[in-house]
Amino acid sequence: MSASLSHVPEAADERARVYPVRQPHATHASFPSAPEFRLLDSPPAFERLSQDTLFFIFYFAQSGSYQAFLAARELRRNQWRYSRAMRTWVQRHGEATSEALDDGELVGERGSILFFDEPSWSLKVMPNAYIAHADIADDV
Repeated sequence: MSASLSHVPEAADERARVYPVRQPHATHASFPSAPEFRLLDSPPAFERLSQDTLFFIFYFAQSGSYQAFLAARELRRNQWRYSRAMRTWVQRHGEATSEALDDGELVGERGSILFFDEPSWSLKVMPNAYIAHADIADDV
């Protein structure tokens, strides 16, 4: 409960959008007269969301939606990277050693990683894992 209270949206998170009514028309009282409140369209609101909430938005928002993009951007800002090979979010867990080709080009890292396991909705550690740089998505 305390974690939820620390991430409560504030009124400053949403910019007021004013829509000029060009042709006012009398509508039924049950029809909304004010615009919909779009808190999750506000990038600063995502900065205060918990990691668990960001994972939820990423996996359950409509694919390609602005909210999924904002959740992915905030996860990347928190040192998470999306692995295409594992199809999940990964993060270094301790020291990692870089692996390079003979010409010195870095191709990946080996070490302990923390990854988000979506089916069990938990964080798990994978010791001595290899992550290729080519498998890390920058566009997710």
